[in-house]
Amino acid sequence: MTTQNSISTSSSSIVHPCNLCSEQFDGADKLARHKWRKHVNAVQVIHEGITIVYSKTENEYICPIDKCNRTYKSANGFPSHLNAAHNASLSTVSKLTDDDN
Repeated sequence: MTTQNSISTSSSSIVHPCNLCSEQFDGADKLARHKWRKHVNAVQVIHEGITIVYSKTENEYICPIDKCNRTYKSANGFPSHLNAAHNASLSTVSKLTDDDN
């Protein structure tokens, strides 16, 4: 099954184009990772009913929960840490312009 944002090629592989730039990926997971790394400039963390919005820095993810201060060099462990250590959920806020791509 091909999703609305996927393109089927003649070789039966599915290409997942980024809707924010011209890059394309051979898997939905790779597209999601690309969007997280290249097109997200802020994260929203919900912890104990309070929403915390903060800007992420280039290649560094700092836990916003008081007195935690854990940092991650990649996005891989950051969402898991929030969920496991703080029972917090994470969502992203996309960039409003393409100026930083």
